[in-house]
Amino acid sequence: TGDQYIRAYAPFYPKFDIEFFKKCAAEFEIFPSQRLSSMSYGQKKKFMIAFGLSTWSSILLLDEPTNGLDIPSKSQFRRLAAAGASEDRIILISTHQVRDMENLIDPIIILDDGKIIFNHSMEDILDNFSFEMIDDPESDERVVYSEKALGGYFAALRGSDIGSKGVDLEFLFNMVVNANAAVSDVMAGGRR
Repeated sequence: TGDQYIRAYAPFYPKFDIEFFKKCAAEFEIFPSQRLSSMSYGQKKKFMIAFGLSTWSSILLLDEPTNGLDIPSKSQFRRLAAAGASEDRIILISTHQVRDMENLIDPIIILDDGKIIFNHSMEDILDNFSFEMIDDPESDERVVYSEKALGGYFAALRGSDIGSKGVDLEFLFNMVVNANAAVSDVMAGGRR
């Protein structure tokens, strides 16, 4: 059962917080008295996320934490991960489901072929780029990268703008991979 798992493995984590685990379990609507083998994939995932967050280890690595979770569970995960964050803790999240993490990830680190090609905070990104819908990317010299979208083009423009739409992490990833030299130049203060 989940309770047996906790009794067996929690002692390996001196900071394990059973009350935080209970909070996570209640939020996720999982029952630690249930046999883990009888849980669905999503329930097991939620149990393991709750356990991991409750260890209060200084470094927590979560690999694809939202795979197998339904939409409400993804929202619950974001709330619990934010509640489990602290100045004394690093939560590393490896994911292809970036839209599930947009409000949690900072800094943004992008790897390509095993090399870090981008490592900047959300604040740095928004200080250097604005993200907007535009009609024609060829008519604006500030455009660093754009993608065709309904109603025009979604574009990254040099310079910060109060009216910016924020950062879409999938778009940011595509921009960094496809226009890395121009992105690096802008982030370094250049105006290529």
